[in-house]
Amino acid sequence: MLDWKDLARYRENNRLEAKKAQGGLPRSIWETYSAFANSDGGLILLGVMEDQENKHFFTVPLPDADQLAADFWNTLHIPGVVSVNLLGPEDVQIVESEGNSIVVIRVPRAKASQTPVFIGPSPFGGTYLRRGEGDYRCSPEEVHTLLHDADPTGPALRRRSRRDRISGFLVLSPYSTAKMISEAVGLSLSRTRWYLRRMKANGTVKTVRKDHSVYYYLSF
Repeated sequence: MLDWKDLARYRENNRLEAKKAQGGLPRSIWETYSAFANSDGGLILLGVMEDQENKHFFTVPLPDADQLAADFWNTLHIPGVVSVNLLGPEDVQIVESEGNSIVVIRVPRAKASQTPVFIGPSPFGGTYLRRGEGDYRCSPEEVHTLLHDADPTGPALRRRSRRDRISGFLVLSPYSTAKMISEAVGLSLSRTRWYLRRMKANGTVKTVRKDHSVYYYLSF
């Protein structure tokens, strides 16, 4: 754990991210959550900034650290925000440094069977990796690599893999018909339509009609 009495000695890196969070829970926290989970894990510090000139950390006053931690927990459990909750109660703490409270969130590295850890309805467009000091959205090829590394056993994971193949194709070729998708992902037309109906029902894909045909595209 970090030395909270000497926070200025630390810098943002591939396992450490500082966020001001004075206006509430930052939206970018979920990108960092995904990036850390898909990489080597890391710590997110809420109530901390990095000096742009000297690159050292310093704390800022949080209006209500307890509420901020509660907002994080509540949002983490909302379906569709992140694909998996990797955290236990011990992974979110409030510590004191420089007279201010800091919310410390420890994100562990996800197991291979849990990757990719993504935000939103689909891993394609919602999966991030940590590189240096930044969170970077994965390309479709990188997402496929993470999917390949996951445990391929079990019907639920096989179904997810098929849905992800459809999502991956729609990232590259939005506004495609069921037949086009079927031929691209190697599923029968009836099976493809079965998956598309369910993906539309849960909000992953949307449709538009044109020239007497139905075209599918991802909702994000």
